[in-house]
Amino acid sequence: MRGKKRWRGRLAAFLFILAAVFLRTVQIRAEPVRMVSYIIEFSDEQDSNTYIFYPQSGTLPEGEAVKVIFPEQIVGRDGYQWTATVSSPQMFELIGAGTHKFTVSYERGDKVVSETDSDEPERVRLKEWLARSWEADCAITGQDSSGPVSPYLISANEAENNQRIRNLVSAIRDGNSHDFYLIGKDYSPSTRIMGTEFDTVYSASQVDSFRLDGSDYEVWRVSVTRRWDTESCSHRYEMVSQVENTCLKNGSRIWRCLLCQTEKTEILPAMGHGDKNGDTVCDRCGARYTEQQAGSVLSTILSLDGKELPLTFTCVDEDYAGTGYMLYVCDDVLMPDITGPFYEHDSYDDSPGDQWLNLTFANGLTVSGVLKSVEREDAGGRSDKAFLLSKEEYEAYRAAKVLPVGSGMHFLRTMDGTGGVYRAEVGGVFLADISAADTGIRPTILLEKPVTGETAEETVWSEGDVQLRQVGEEILSFTCVDTDYHDWQDTHRKAALFLCDSIIRADILTTPADGEVKTLSFGENNNYKTSDVREWLTSASANSTFNMEPIHTGVQTAYTGSTAAGGFGQTTESGLTRYEIGYQLMNDRLFCLSLEEALKYREDLWRFGSESENPESQMSAYSQGFYLRTPLYLQGENGRFAYGNQIYGVDLNGSIHPVGTDSETYGLRPAFALPQP
Repeated sequence: MRGKKRWRGRLAAFLFILAAVFLRTVQIRAEPVRMVSYIIEFSDEQDSNTYIFYPQSGTLPEGEAVKVIFPEQIVGRDGYQWTATVSSPQMFELIGAGTHKFTVSYERGDKVVSETDSDEPERVRLKEWLARSWEADCAITGQDSSGPVSPYLISANEAENNQRIRNLVSAIRDGNSHDFYLIGKDYSPSTRIMGTEFDTVYSASQVDSFRLDGSDYEVWRVSVTRRWDTESCSHRYEMVSQVENTCLKNGSRIWRCLLCQTEKTEILPAMGHGDKNGDTVCDRCGARYTEQQAGSVLSTILSLDGKELPLTFTCVDEDYAGTGYMLYVCDDVLMPDITGPFYEHDSYDDSPGDQWLNLTFANGLTVSGVLKSVEREDAGGRSDKAFLLSKEEYEAYRAAKVLPVGSGMHFLRTMDGTGGVYRAEVGGVFLADISAADTGIRPTILLEKPVTGETAEETVWSEGDVQLRQVGEEILSFTCVDTDYHDWQDTHRKAALFLCDSIIRADILTTPADGEVKTLSFGENNNYKTSDVREWLTSASANSTFNMEPIHTGVQTAYTGSTAAGGFGQTTESGLTRYEIGYQLMNDRLFCLSLEEALKYREDLWRFGSESENPESQMSAYSQGFYLRTPLYLQGENGRFAYGNQIYGVDLNGSIHPVGTDSETYGLRPAFALPQP
């Protein structure tokens, strides 16, 4: 037997090398070389038409010899042992024109019986089908096919078969046709689940069957195209139109699902005016909306050479020169180290200071976009956005006692025509030299009168209203499930609760470049405050928290027990026991529900963008339920609560029960609250 295996090994080696190695005797010929062809056959001694393995052929110069190396004993494709009638190697001379045909004959011996060797072709077939199946899977899931091959490509029973179908079909997020393979081991793959759990058009055909290591294998190719309706669609939204919301007016967006073509209209609430920097100008729209009058102060910042200089201005005139604009005088004196030399000659117009005020200064203020220009009578209609008071203006405002006190001497814009300029000092107005280094300036600016009393358009949220927000890389739909929501602090501020219409699968961390699936688990323990899911929700929604209320999400209770299986919207808390675990301070805008909230909204827990319960629309290997933020009660030292590795979750099979914090089958169904008027 060992000899037979050895000869079989020699055959395997022989099949990977050329049977004939050519030895050429190079001759220098004075005349043209004539090439001749040859064929060497390896056949049955009794029947020359039965080949032991493939013939070899080639072309060499006439007169040279072909050296042929071949196995003297091999196991043929028919399983019999064959022995050459001549020894290896053999030399065949090529003399004469035409095609030369040579034969190496073999004598057939006994049939070789080897269970291991006889399974080798089937073993290769299985390996090839696994490779093809993995490539098809990756084309659907977006994984890198060069990475580790999934160990779950073969199904030994209906449960494994159905789970594989669920995983693949649920990962299809378009309306195109996709192929994948089902490989059954001592089991005939079934596609019945395709018609019961998914809305698809599909076909299945058996493409191979074989026996290996005592087991029967069947390979089926499945072609499937998902059909999408509102109830089962794993929506992929794109925005088709938008009316921008403003500070005072609501806007709207219309979103359309690329798969089922369902459209949803999202209200964009009016943003309301906001002025965080105190410059009396709305940070969003630039409108002046806060009440202002003579004596009112505004704050602004001057950006100058990469530095920021805070400045304040006081209103001294509510209708400057009949323009209807409000005149503000800087409370601070800006010295030459900031402005540079102000005057060069006895003219304010086109002076270095005049240019600095209208270019550098006016454009560097946070209110630069709303500054108003005024035509000065003393400059032939010249317009300025920032300027100095004249001697007459300063004296009038000083007499009216509306000028801010300020400190330091500062130039006015009035010249005396003889090389002197007026400046304000403690005792009044006096002439000074234009190059006085101890004199600064107090700029003035003009702004429109504020429009006060305007209020933002109210948005009153109703149950069923939708909001679409980006979470991670996906646009997700959220539906209002409570118009009078309040958090743990029970402050009962008016808010509406929006619950996500889908489950964010646990494999959310997987990217197309990954060789294997990366899952998001709850965390190291069941403390929601330090959990991985809370950290991910916070970072994934960083750019989508507009108008979201900060909700107190501190976890103050723990539970033991579970609700009854299959209860769905009728589930009750009868199987649960509550424990107070102390106060926890924590606020979030996007968060997981607590167990108490899950019970309160039980009728919505198994509805996903539908008026009826449709948990099957979310079922996959990575979304068999979703986490809550309430831990399982565990008694630690001194009888106090201790964090463990069990967190409550909502099971898509209709119950609420503890699951492991390291689960790879539970996803997230976040919620947020928006203010009610």
